[in-house]
Amino acid sequence: MKKCTRGAAAVLSLILLLSLAACRFVRPGELTGGSSGSASGKGSKMDLDVGNVDGTGWKIAMITDTGGINDQSFNQSAWEGLQQLNKETNAEVNYIESKQSADFTTNFETLVDNGNSLCWAIGFATADAVLESAATNPDVHFACVDNAFTDTPANVTGVIFRAQESSFMVGYIAAAVSETGKVGFVGGISSEVIEQFERGYEGGVAYANRVLGKKVKVVSQYAESFSDAAKGKSIANKMFTTDGCDVVYHAAGGTGMGVIEAAKEAGKFAIGVDRDQAYLAPKNVLTSSLKNVNVAVMAVSKRHIAGEEIGGRTLSFGLSDNAVGIPADHSNYSDEIYSEALEVGEKIKAGVLTPPATLAELKDFVQFLKDTPVEKLTASVNDLSDVDGTGHKVAMITDTGGINDQSFNQSAWEGLQQLNKETGAEVNYIESKQSADFSTNFETLVDNGNELCWGIGFACADAAMESAAANPGVHFACVDNAFDDLPSNLTGVVFRAEESSFMVGYIAAAVSKTEKVGFVGGIASAVIEQFESGYEAGVAYADKKLGKNVKVVSQYAESFSDAAKGKSIANKMFTSDGCDVVYHAAGGTGMGVIEAAKEAGKFAIGVDRDQAYLAPKNVLTSSLKNVNVAVDEVSRRMIIGQEIGGQNLSFGLAEDAVGIPENHENYSDEIYEQALEVGEQIKAGKIKPPASMKELKQYLETLK
Repeated sequence: MKKCTRGAAAVLSLILLLSLAACRFVRPGELTGGSSGSASGKGSKMDLDVGNVDGTGWKIAMITDTGGINDQSFNQSAWEGLQQLNKETNAEVNYIESKQSADFTTNFETLVDNGNSLCWAIGFATADAVLESAATNPDVHFACVDNAFTDTPANVTGVIFRAQESSFMVGYIAAAVSETGKVGFVGGISSEVIEQFERGYEGGVAYANRVLGKKVKVVSQYAESFSDAAKGKSIANKMFTTDGCDVVYHAAGGTGMGVIEAAKEAGKFAIGVDRDQAYLAPKNVLTSSLKNVNVAVMAVSKRHIAGEEIGGRTLSFGLSDNAVGIPADHSNYSDEIYSEALEVGEKIKAGVLTPPATLAELKDFVQFLKDTPVEKLTASVNDLSDVDGTGHKVAMITDTGGINDQSFNQSAWEGLQQLNKETGAEVNYIESKQSADFSTNFETLVDNGNELCWGIGFACADAAMESAAANPGVHFACVDNAFDDLPSNLTGVVFRAEESSFMVGYIAAAVSKTEKVGFVGGIASAVIEQFESGYEAGVAYADKKLGKNVKVVSQYAESFSDAAKGKSIANKMFTSDGCDVVYHAAGGTGMGVIEAAKEAGKFAIGVDRDQAYLAPKNVLTSSLKNVNVAVDEVSRRMIIGQEIGGQNLSFGLAEDAVGIPENHENYSDEIYEQALEVGEQIKAGKIKPPASMKELKQYLETLK
């Protein structure tokens, strides 16, 4: 289990940010695991937003499958990813085209001989050659797009996409647009990978039929080639004429070029794949099922350059990672259908709809549609205002800071109290006096009949995992921890605390007269490092913008409940170290920091909630982490039956889950407005606060 990967992790920030109202389900590629995957898209995930990497002296290359480098599809997209890698990092990149499958192994040998440290293979057909080459060259890393390996070697990475998700969306669009009641699917070579596209598409058509009251049929045929445009055109011509289709979706690489040509000549619609293929026939490409191979190739390559361990697993990317989706352009169909398709995407990300990836899953999905009222199928996933929690029981265990820690335990309990007030759900809590209490307290919650059991704080993570395994019929959620390989009844909830910490760091530096500010952490961990690194980066940013030279003094108390130690550390910072502002991310320990600021006539910065009420003249501002909002929302989603398990949910500025208070009596309007502008730049992606000391070091280099 990986404790607390950064809540900011973010992609998967690619094309369509299809996000839920207040949370993102596994924010763009949250790094949540190291397990192998399956063709249907089950695997671990990786943060695609890697940051600045210097690739000078590195060599990375790829081999195509037989579709060629200019297939207008996944080979071309992969090469674009490497070209972008070269542009951003200065890594040397190259490719070799494979004319036939017999070329794969030979081409890999050439890449190795040329000194490439990472060799990409594009397409599942290359998988055997990948394993063979990896075994022969254990010091070289290999990655394969569209293949999930069993017993993946340490120097091999599989990269797969949940293509059934975007295929479902285009299936919905096809059925909604169709006037003849017939739509087609043309596959390349029969395989589990291409079946994802077919079954997802058929599932989307079936869903549209159910909710729109239509009876659209799907005609399917495989070309058994990814490079035979003539055959693709022949199949599509038959579908458009004899079969009566007016829309045909292809997942056939270069073969699909013939499908698009046929649509153009027949005056019908084709649906593109892997990239937005509208440019090939602007009036005849209805939409496209996007698979952003380029972004995944670039991100995985960057992590390889950065020295991170990427091997021995399969990485899975889907809608929740913004790695698949549909183009924003919809000039060939109505705004109404486009909006409906986006809502379908939201339902997929929320787990309300699970697109099928196999024939068996399609049969189960069709039965699900028959058994589910249309009203439930069409209900908005983001409307949580009218949830009836009557008869539902949700409870939490605190960490050792206790329920009245004036911090995240208290905020979480306020979230459950709000849940009770607005939905009627029964809520409760148990205080944990020591870490040994966690498992026992979870057992008590289960015995009391709670359907959702919250653990507040990353220290509860092991107990949550253990309890989830022992009680598969009960759901568990843990605040401030991102898990690897989550079971389906466990949810991680993380916050991009580095974002609000950056903002208060800016304020601290702007206000400081001594040009010394402090940071007091609770227990050293990746979670608290988010606060520290974000704060230090905000100070550094202010230094550059304001022409100051403020330094940060940091110390950890190694406790979340020792107010005396927090006060002692802060007293030293205010006296010996010369600080006039000290920020704490220390739970109950931080109460001592605020008390020290009050006695010294200096400023403290609060955490998790607006702590100004504790010392109105001495709390400069607070780094808000609205645990209450996340606990309330996730609990409501569980109550209405949305699938929240098996994933890590990330909350940040963009979701209004972190930030700063409006109250700024202890500093000027000007600085407050500047801090808000910093927040807007973070939300826009113009500033990316670091969430670790390693990222802080990289960020500081960008300021020079």
